[in-house]
Amino acid sequence: MYCTYLTIYYGNKLPRRYIGSAQVKRIHNGYNGSIKSKKYKMTYFEEQVENKQLFKTRILNTYQTQEEAIKAERDLQIKYDVVKSSDYMNESIAMPNGFFGRDVSKELHPLYGKSHTKKTKKKLSDAIKQQYETGKRKSPFKYMSFDGKNNPFYGKNHSDESKSKMRKPKKFVPKWKCPSCDKVLDGGNLFNHAYNKHGISKEELSSYRKNTKPVNTNDKE
Repeated sequence: MYCTYLTIYYGNKLPRRYIGSAQVKRIHNGYNGSIKSKKYKMTYFEEQVENKQLFKTRILNTYQTQEEAIKAERDLQIKYDVVKSSDYMNESIAMPNGFFGRDVSKELHPLYGKSHTKKTKKKLSDAIKQQYETGKRKSPFKYMSFDGKNNPFYGKNHSDESKSKMRKPKKFVPKWKCPSCDKVLDGGNLFNHAYNKHGISKEELSSYRKNTKPVNTNDKE
């Protein structure tokens, strides 16, 4: 059994009211709500520890499911405009899917019309790289399989028109002459050709490409 509830605070360090939803048994066990906003979180926690008697919570309505309770909670929060009201501790609106958060779309987003500095971007990039290196963050692609039926192109075939377009050389792809013959190839094909036909190593070919300009690929063949 779930419910919507109203918590009244009788102290002077926080706004007076809080609207939320929870299991009925939690309210009966003394639950007054959870404050997650930076603005009130620490003060609320301290008051809960030192002055819990200042909080009184009463059940407004009961519901069979959590989804119903969250929807009713959201309706109440919108009705009383709790986020903008100085009378409420709520700094966000409940969402029917179980997630909570202030509307940060378009102009309401804190970074609307702004951008991170290069210094901040580098810090974020370095932090993410470190998380990957230490294993705290892992790429989702590591666990994804595209074999067999998992491949989105499984059971399909390119049309003749598509095959023709893919075969057509792209002008922006750089090409080099093979160092052992006059054959002109792009990077990947050049390596396969030079290695298999002439025994040129990857290191030698890499050095060759670095010190040799690609041939002009803009001319029509």
